[in-house]
Amino acid sequence: NSMGRISRRKIDPEIEQRVNEIFVNYIAVLSTRPAIVEFLQSLLTQTEQVMISKRLAIALLLTKGFNYEEIDDTLKVSKSTVSGVDKELQSGATGYRKAVSKILKDEKLERTWNKLELKI
Repeated sequence: NSMGRISRRKIDPEIEQRVNEIFVNYIAVLSTRPAIVEFLQSLLTQTEQVMISKRLAIALLLTKGFNYEEIDDTLKVSKSTVSGVDKELQSGATGYRKAVSKILKDEKLERTWNKLELKI
């Protein structure tokens, strides 16, 4: 795993909470796609970006009814990775559920627009 390691040295919980708060607050103010891309490219390695993107894609494919093998074949991820995302979805991970719901709604909207354009 090429993802960064967390130091074994414990940070004061109050400081950790404040650092996390700053991080989340900054993400919340990113309002344009270029600003988000720039921040993510600075913050995450290419491998980390792919890994996070694949997790969201796994959640989407599971919700659409794809099985572990199909997801493994398509995204080249381990079955344990698929299982981990599946467990999060089953346990009610609202972050995944909300993201997938919005993506599916946008896909449906896009398909509707495409159908309309064909008729025009």
